[in-house]
Amino acid sequence: KNRNNYYILSFMVLALASLVKFHAAVIGIGIPYIIYINNDSRLSKRFFKTASLYCIILLTTLIVYFAIIYKYYNIIFVADGLKPVVQMNPMNSPRAFLDYCYYIVLLLGPISFLSPIHLWGKIRGRTYFVTIAIGILFSIITIRYGYSTFGSAEMNYGVLDSLLNRKMIIVMKAVCSSIFVFLVLDIFIEQRKGVDHFLRLLTIITITYLVVCSMGRPVQRYLIFCLPFIYYF
Repeated sequence: KNRNNYYILSFMVLALASLVKFHAAVIGIGIPYIIYINNDSRLSKRFFKTASLYCIILLTTLIVYFAIIYKYYNIIFVADGLKPVVQMNPMNSPRAFLDYCYYIVLLLGPISFLSPIHLWGKIRGRTYFVTIAIGILFSIITIRYGYSTFGSAEMNYGVLDSLLNRKMIIVMKAVCSSIFVFLVLDIFIEQRKGVDHFLRLLTIITITYLVVCSMGRPVQRYLIFCLPFIYYF
């Protein structure tokens, strides 16, 4: 009974968070997985009952909210004046996704160096340098983004824009992209040692979240949502 109360509370909190920022709804894909794990990894009647309750609470909250703003403001998802700004552009999604990955490393700061240090000596030297090369390749692909004076949407560096020139940003992109590849490789190796269901859940949520965000206007502050998940690892 107590577990069910916690479930209902978490469903309501997630629904309210989704109203504040729709991106939060992406974490909802992990809720059924948590219910499944807590149900001893069985697709029983109890699992479907709890999962159905979750879907009902989340969808009902969102439907009521959108119905209200449409009735009073004639808005569906986004106001007409903002649609040109936030419209989806699938053609830029791959580059935006890679740019988000590199920017995550910037937000992690010195902690991001833990993965390259952890893998030093644990993988073959050739693999280590191939990983760096892949990161550099990713930085080349995303070279269009990252400069506030080159139409980078909201992927600039704030007050640091005046201190960073083009060459410095290119080097920073190459280093951070390589570190991100090390982070992914480190997570993959740890998963092979033993199944960490929570880490797997956070990885799936983070990747899905980045994919969804990459379909629209790139905004670096959206990545704050991912940092607690990566700190867990």
